[in-house]
Amino acid sequence: MPAGKPAKRQSRRKRPPLTDPRLLGRWQSDRRKTFHSITLHRATPAALRKFKGLFGKLIVTWGPTTVTSEMGDYKDTSTYRIIARNEHSIVVKVSGPSMPLFGNVQQLHFDGDHYGVYAGVIIEWFRKMKE
Repeated sequence: MPAGKPAKRQSRRKRPPLTDPRLLGRWQSDRRKTFHSITLHRATPAALRKFKGLFGKLIVTWGPTTVTSEMGDYKDTSTYRIIARNEHSIVVKVSGPSMPLFGNVQQLHFDGDHYGVYAGVIIEWFRKMKE
């Protein structure tokens, strides 16, 4: 190699991002499926009604590279990428200002026309909405 010339770097081909068509579309929180297997022993009936009332309202729209969450007047859009997948689930890394609530890496478990994701100590289920 001639003196004074920098060594030529080998170019690394960037892999195309992972995609998964199961994820794309609009999904609504499914209160009934979420609470199907949850027992809250210490909650009063009124507290349980209030807690359950928080679910079933969130709509999540997954595009090829963005995810948008909507509930009432609240709307947030973040970017994401799939970092792993198999026949039962995918793992996504989401980048956005509101994601640290439950962490920016989430595993989504598919069950028919639903997916479930850990939300603290429970699994919140989302049902695919008809287009």
